Amino acid sequence: EFAKSLGDLSENAEYQSAREEQAEAEDRIAQLENLLKISEIISPSTHHGSQAEVGSTLTVKKQSGSEEIKYQIVGPEEVDLAAGKISYLSPLGSNLLKKKKGDQVTVPTPKGEVVYEIIRIA
Repeated sequence: EFAKSLGDLSENAEYQSAREEQAEAEDRIAQLENLLKISEIISPSTHHGSQAEVGSTLTVKKQSGSEEIKYQIVGPEEVDLAAGKISYLSPLGSNLLKKKKGDQVTVPTPKGEVVYEIIRIA
């Protein structure tokens, strides 16, 4: 309403900007609605821990250290690095998929390759 009160809509920058923001918001809503239509809920409780899959929680250890790190493999929309949720599309996540306890994976990083050993899968 404020943008309309500023006069001729064809030359009103505030009005045009508001229209563009509205179009972007509507596009994002459509994307999210489509994502919900094709989404599948994966319950971690269905995993038996034999092989890493989307939804699995893995405890890994870098070959060069002794600290154990927990990661859950999730879809790209659920990534939360602070909570240890990594995408199955990430370098580490994709290398961990289909692996088993005791397996080692080599992950390329900007500082060189890092080797992880899988300690547990839940």
